[in-house]
Amino acid sequence: SGAFRATSRTTLTASQGVYFEPPINRSLGGIFGPGFGGRGNVVPPSIDPGAIEERALGLTTSVVVNHQLTSRSDLSANSNHWRYGVRSTDLVQITDEARLRYSYSITDGLSFRAGYRYGVSRVDGDPDAPRTERSGIDAGLDYGRALSLTRNTTLSFGVGSAYAFEGDQSRFLVNGNLGVDHQ
Repeated sequence: SGAFRATSRTTLTASQGVYFEPPINRSLGGIFGPGFGGRGNVVPPSIDPGAIEERALGLTTSVVVNHQLTSRSDLSANSNHWRYGVRSTDLVQITDEARLRYSYSITDGLSFRAGYRYGVSRVDGDPDAPRTERSGIDAGLDYGRALSLTRNTTLSFGVGSAYAFEGDQSRFLVNGNLGVDHQ
């Protein structure tokens, strides 16, 4: 991971990582149903989705450009590329995604965000594999100041909503995050 300050208000950050996803069973379809959500799970017609119960290692690359518009607002654009193999096959799933996000600081620690994303997933190595396109809008509030629970433990959180489109499906989602940090 590395950051480069292009101007006094613009930064460019690039990162790359390796990750492992634990065993899953795609026949369960996840929380939003078969083929919806995540990085656009793509299962070629030649493979039974219920037979894929394991994932292998993956590689992720991300590039982010952030520009501070005013002292309270910024605009960021990022591009992500994921590549991971399914252990029980020789296929590699590739996902590319672009995001644009606006953020406005309401008070110290509380900010409003709104954004848009577009992504495409495909399977490398199977010409008959489907290609999945996703897009969505996202808006919400983030509380970025940690609340001290104890001397060594802090709590942070955010809430928001999203409207996502994938193929002919669309979903309204309420999302949130909660972080507990103990040092």
